[in-house]
Amino acid sequence: MLHVPTTIEEQLIVRAIKEECSWENLPKRLQSTLTSKDEWHRRITEHCIKKRLPWSTSFVRKVCREAEYYEDMMRYLRRNLALFPYHLADYVCRVMRISPFRYYCDMIFEVMKNEQPYDSIPNFSAADALRLTGIGRNEFIDIMNKCRSKKIMWKLNKSIAKESLPTHPVDFAIEPWWGVCLVNFTLEEFKKLSEEEGATIDKICKEEANAFILFDPVVIKGLYKRGLVYFDVPVYPDDRFKVSRLEGFVSNREQSYEDPIEELLYAVFVVSSENSTVAELATTLQAELSQLQTAASFACRLGWAVKLIDPGSVLLEQTANALNDDEDGSFATVGSGSTSLDAGLFQQDGFGTENHGPSSAYARVAFVVDANITSYLMMGSVSPGLKSHAVTLYEAGKLGYASIEDLCNDLSTLEGKRFEGELQEFANHAFSLRVVLKCLTSGGLSPDELDTPAVGSSNNEEVTSMVADMSLKQESEPAVNEMGPLANDSGTTNGVANDVENIIQKKVRKYRVDILRCESLANLPSTTLENCFLHHWRAVRKPLYGHGMGLRLQV
Repeated sequence: MLHVPTTIEEQLIVRAIKEECSWENLPKRLQSTLTSKDEWHRRITEHCIKKRLPWSTSFVRKVCREAEYYEDMMRYLRRNLALFPYHLADYVCRVMRISPFRYYCDMIFEVMKNEQPYDSIPNFSAADALRLTGIGRNEFIDIMNKCRSKKIMWKLNKSIAKESLPTHPVDFAIEPWWGVCLVNFTLEEFKKLSEEEGATIDKICKEEANAFILFDPVVIKGLYKRGLVYFDVPVYPDDRFKVSRLEGFVSNREQSYEDPIEELLYAVFVVSSENSTVAELATTLQAELSQLQTAASFACRLGWAVKLIDPGSVLLEQTANALNDDEDGSFATVGSGSTSLDAGLFQQDGFGTENHGPSSAYARVAFVVDANITSYLMMGSVSPGLKSHAVTLYEAGKLGYASIEDLCNDLSTLEGKRFEGELQEFANHAFSLRVVLKCLTSGGLSPDELDTPAVGSSNNEEVTSMVADMSLKQESEPAVNEMGPLANDSGTTNGVANDVENIIQKKVRKYRVDILRCESLANLPSTTLENCFLHHWRAVRKPLYGHGMGLRLQV
């Protein structure tokens, strides 16, 4: 929860901390409010801890020692069940020797010792703990039931819960570009290293590049499980990434404390695009670049975002036919119960021709829905495969175009099925959503038309047949030409060929659809929302249809 300074005194204190104002140079008004120099130093430390600022680059370096600052920060984070500070791993992991795995094990134990429910752990902390410890909601409940079954022993000694916690982190996905970093070894730990481990550590120390792909994965994972190395997930200003489905997300309570990284993550999920660099995204969100890099790094760490390493991998295929100017203004308006296209938002996809090569024939569409559609998709008895999409749409506020095909495939499993009561209504809405998405992604073609061969991929016989059919229709119309019947036939054939070419161009026109949840858009600041629309889509507002299914394309 972002704490916004409400009083003038609070605003002045925040400003003085940013300007690194000493006690002697504080305005008299603030000195009378704070009463003492020690209180001023306490406020500085408290502010920097809440903002997760590194000691070396913040004002707190002038008021307390580095070790004292980070110890206070870790106590604050544990008390609030907050995320592990990965961006401060250079000190927390390397010097303090606190690994993310050990941090989350201690957090889970504190929750169990206080007999708090699993839901008391905030969303992102629970998801990261599940990734490293393997303890989710069901595992947590099982451990608590085993402890409570011991009755008197549990009441007298809560530490028995530690016996059920894992001693080593579980296996998780490690990307090849992640960095491998060393902790400060003790002499005893160094003596216990095998020959291969010693050679690997020497290589890490000597090599400038420390990407995971450069080392033996078995050796690195063995060192990680013993807490001798940790992973860095670097994100640079010119990097691009795309948000994927929120696999492993835990729907617990939102945090009640101030955490700039968690708050920024929700905005990143909605606004991010693989066409934008991290620096451009920071400008759109009006956020500090360093904080956005930390948020993007955390999303990549949990597999919720994929870093696009090769710039060429995000360039879209060039099409042979350029788009007509009238097609650029095309938009669709759809209405079906709770599924509605409040605004057709379009923009030509691709990075443009200036810096990233030619643009593609894809247009970007933002399909805006409300929270009701997520409740329809969450109905596990309708289709369990839709739950992952529903969680992503509800929590992240957006389903990117890369997930639309999988969503349509999952929705197609509802076709022909019959349910009882309200489940049938939910299934109808879900099936209608598939029809809408298929129409949008195909440029206005219905699912039935999609089953027929596209004109753009037809063979010569099919095209010839189409030309012949169109010629027969035109034979009944009088045709007079000064050059004679032969010239008239030639002109007719050319006209028909042009019509077929236009149809082919219409057929190959494609849209890339992003589904947005309107409640998530409403949570964004108006300036951020405007920048997002201008950067990714061009907004075209149209009135909704009634309760029936409809699709209209304006050309």
